[in-house]
Amino acid sequence: MGRSATISSSEISKLAHFPHFGEPDTESILSARREIYVGGASFTAAPLFLDISSAINPHIFVFGMSGSGKSYLLKSLIVRMAMFSNYRVVLIDFTGEYSGFSDDAGGERVSVRTAVRAWRRRRGLFYLDLSGLAEAERSIAAAKVLESISEQMRRNGVAQEPSTFIVLDEAWKVLLKCDVLETMIRESRKYGVGLVLASQIIGDIDEKFLANIATIFVFRTHDAAGLGRLGAAYSMDDGAMRQIKELDVGGCMFLQLRKDSQRQCFVIGRVMGVKRYCAIVLNCGGDMEMSFEEREIAEMARHAGVGEDATKALLARIKESGAYSLQRLLADLVGIGADRGRMLEALRRMRITDEQIADAFSAAVAGMV
Repeated sequence: MGRSATISSSEISKLAHFPHFGEPDTESILSARREIYVGGASFTAAPLFLDISSAINPHIFVFGMSGSGKSYLLKSLIVRMAMFSNYRVVLIDFTGEYSGFSDDAGGERVSVRTAVRAWRRRRGLFYLDLSGLAEAERSIAAAKVLESISEQMRRNGVAQEPSTFIVLDEAWKVLLKCDVLETMIRESRKYGVGLVLASQIIGDIDEKFLANIATIFVFRTHDAAGLGRLGAAYSMDDGAMRQIKELDVGGCMFLQLRKDSQRQCFVIGRVMGVKRYCAIVLNCGGDMEMSFEEREIAEMARHAGVGEDATKALLARIKESGAYSLQRLLADLVGIGADRGRMLEALRRMRITDEQIADAFSAAVAGMV
């Protein structure tokens, strides 16, 4: 299922520092049950299927700075879990960011009152949008839903395999003020319920939680303190820590603690999302692609002084095109009157390099002459 890879002498000299030796072999890939495809391994290019049933628990944590591919993977996991792997997925959204995504993915909208009742009926994606509540009420409502699910899972009894995943992106941190999240991390695995949590900073998660999460995806980050904690928890050497800081956009370190007492640790060259649902992908020159959330492109345009109607029209053109380049984006922004200085500031915050911006801008200007 994999493809051959050509390795240069300089790469061979570095192999001792790279944790690629934990990559799964073909036999383990083919034997995975209810597997979820996430991408290709960096060293062998073998396809990686996330096998949750082989992990010591079903909990998943996704770390990475904005624009690194974190949300791209998270949305892909949600789609593949709910639509292709017959899991029940409860997506709790504090900000309304996932509203359009859930509708596109066929999610059923539920309320705080109906969430657990819907959850008992069948598998699929259930979307709970809490953005309409006052900020102080959102954590109360989310805690209430989690407590109800906890009660229901205990009534259902012990389960041999996971059947349900609860997804919380960033906003899970507000739930740390109550005991329900900690209780679920410690107890829910035996009832077949897993948590999928995401954050930009490794340090956001308490060590007692980190010790109870079996599967971790780490995208590019410069959170030195968080990487130190992660390295200590997973016995990772300095080479692995350095590699995380140098990951390309869309690449991540995969860590998993397995029931057979083995520890997997290797790099996924690029996660493969469901592009229709997950992200706007820009070609930034050559073979370099970067994925962004729609809101990131919108925020960049607004920062550059583009009006609301023009921003919506720009996003519509990007999504309709199917393939968009940084050069074309810059040309479109200049064409609708974006402030060039503020546009540069916003692009830098999106981790697009000055070299990429300069090359794309030069090409865009040349094309307009």
